[in-house]
Amino acid sequence: MFPGRKPEDISLHELLSALSAAEKNLPEDPLQRPFAQLKRQEDGTFNDDDLVAILESSISDVAGSFGANRVPKILRSVEILGIIQARSWNMASLNEFRQFSGLIKHETFEDINPDKEVAEKLRNLYDHPDLVELYPGLVAEKAKPPMSPGSGLCVNFTTSYSILADAVALVRGDRFYTVDYTPKNLTNWG
Repeated sequence: MFPGRKPEDISLHELLSALSAAEKNLPEDPLQRPFAQLKRQEDGTFNDDDLVAILESSISDVAGSFGANRVPKILRSVEILGIIQARSWNMASLNEFRQFSGLIKHETFEDINPDKEVAEKLRNLYDHPDLVELYPGLVAEKAKPPMSPGSGLCVNFTTSYSILADAVALVRGDRFYTVDYTPKNLTNWG
C-alpha cells in the first residue's frame, strides 16, 4: 500500500484512508477478489499447489516471540486500533481481568514485568498497576522463559492461564463429553 515507505512512518490516518480506498475497490463478488497474486482456475478456485506453497512457507517462517518490546513496527497502527477499540468497549484492566480469573493482582509495575525498561515505560503511561489496560498489559507482562526443546507457547502467565481456561470450558461445555456421553446417545464402543 505504501511502496518505499517504512511502516513506522505511516500515520494511523494514512493507513485507515488506504484501507478504506482498498475496500472500495474490492469486488463485491468474493470469487472476483484477488488473493496473494494467485490466478484463479476456470472453476473459480485456486491451484492447490499454490496454496500449499503459501502454507508451507508460512509454517517454515518462524514468527517472532511474544512479549514486551517485541511487536513488529509494521503492526504499530494495528496495535493502536486495538487499544482504541478496547477503550471504546470499556474493557477491563489487566488487574481486573486477573482478579476476575482468580489470579493475584499485580501490585507493582515490576510485578507485571521485572525488566526495568518495561516497568518504567508502564509507569510513565499509567499511574498505578491497576490502571494498566488489558491488551497493553498482556503484551507487556513478562513472558515465560523458553524451555528447549519444545518451547511451545512462551506467552505470559495470564495469557496461558486464559488459553487453558478456555480449553477446559470448551471441553466441559461440549455436550458429547458431558450430558450426552452415554451409550444411549453414542455407540457402546464410543
